[in-house]
Amino acid sequence: MAKKENAAKTAAKEMAKDAKTTQKEQKKEKDSISVIQLGDLDKLAQQKALSQLDPNHQVDLMTGLRKMLHEDPNAAVKYDISQDAVDKMNKLVMLGHVAIYVNTVLVENTPFAIMMRKSQLEAIKEVAPMLGITIDATKALPAPEKGDDVVKLPSTAIDVSKDAAKKAVDEAKAATKSVKTNPVDIKTEEELHDALLNIITSGNGDSKLYPKIHTAIQFYRSYLDVQAEKADDPKKAHADVKSRSNANLLADIADIIGEFPFTMGGMAKFMYDSVQDSHSPVVAFCTYREASLNEKTGMPQIEDQLVADTVKVLVDWMGRTEKAKIQKSIEACSKNIEVLKKDEKKNAKAIESNRVKMKQEKEKLEKVDHTIRYVTAPDSDVVDNFKETYQDNKHEMFKKCRMMFSKVMQTYYPGMKPNMVENKEVLLNNIHQYVGIISNFFRTPTSQLQGYNEANIVTLELKKEEENDDESKKAEESAK
Repeated sequence: MAKKENAAKTAAKEMAKDAKTTQKEQKKEKDSISVIQLGDLDKLAQQKALSQLDPNHQVDLMTGLRKMLHEDPNAAVKYDISQDAVDKMNKLVMLGHVAIYVNTVLVENTPFAIMMRKSQLEAIKEVAPMLGITIDATKALPAPEKGDDVVKLPSTAIDVSKDAAKKAVDEAKAATKSVKTNPVDIKTEEELHDALLNIITSGNGDSKLYPKIHTAIQFYRSYLDVQAEKADDPKKAHADVKSRSNANLLADIADIIGEFPFTMGGMAKFMYDSVQDSHSPVVAFCTYREASLNEKTGMPQIEDQLVADTVKVLVDWMGRTEKAKIQKSIEACSKNIEVLKKDEKKNAKAIESNRVKMKQEKEKLEKVDHTIRYVTAPDSDVVDNFKETYQDNKHEMFKKCRMMFSKVMQTYYPGMKPNMVENKEVLLNNIHQYVGIISNFFRTPTSQLQGYNEANIVTLELKKEEENDDESKKAEESAK
């Protein structure tokens, strides 16, 4: 896989020259299909009036994951995780490309095709359903001039569900809609809704997730201060606004906006799924913490507790949106059964089919409830058994535990790899401590897990450079 990825980078530079078409040429070739390199989709998105996708592929996490996994041929060995885990993470990175692809399909008036490796197509095809999208890979066209493993995927190969298309277009319109940008001018709930949605979904300026959330919170706090002036006791009202935490205000914003925005789905979806899969908020916490770091200094801009509180709100927000969809599906099945029962004998198969689907949807509903609980009242078992699970490759949570280890290390020991550390047991103990500390951020003051404290973190001793080089060579050999 690593060799394919490196080959793709080399080919990308060559393809970029062929992929660019001037506006004049496009006008002359209205009936032709323009070809766009996969990596250039984000540039095209920025040029479109309705396109509000993140210039950095919307998923802030993509940059970190790309450096950690996608661009590192020995990632599995260096980070002590399975190649399967590396592959899965790289597929999740493709969510950003899928979102850009969808947005481009919805706003592009002329036919176009995306040039990509077959391996990239398979990855996109697999993750697309997570966003309500289906891709027909059979419509991919060969690109013999670029090699046997390169294809052109036409825009006609993508099928966007009505729900996904509506959300994407509505949010794009909201982001370009003329809204009131001064809290003083907000007079109605609709104006407040439009202003907040505009901030959350806008691609203007710094469109990464953390800055947008921070801006929305500051705007809403200012709005509440304006309203406080109109209260019977302005002084008390202002004090109430000041006492409210940013996470508390974000929860309000979630209620005001309603359904979780499509254009926030990349990074938030990854965080949500990581919580659901690992039964723990640790990976989600690390993901958002990295996204909120100061890009120039690499230092945290917010306290870790606020990182955890924000993750709680985002996971709960997405969970409630999922529950609403599932509930609608259950209600639809119930209504179908009622109608079909008018001729129960004739419609026996259809009735049974709806009952099976209803059962499946109820199971999904239960799964969502569990996911939300993992960030509001995390299980202690995941933390207490972390070291044992990490060392037991037969344990059902082994891979998830290894992924947690990797994310915690990437977060608290940036640039450091396990093979650089002199004592692996000390490193494992430290990571275990961080897993417990992070979990406690999500627990109430009265339900804190005991024995996990930064005071227990031991300074790591690194190997001498010569030793590290030898181990790196061994890692490279075993990865071949």
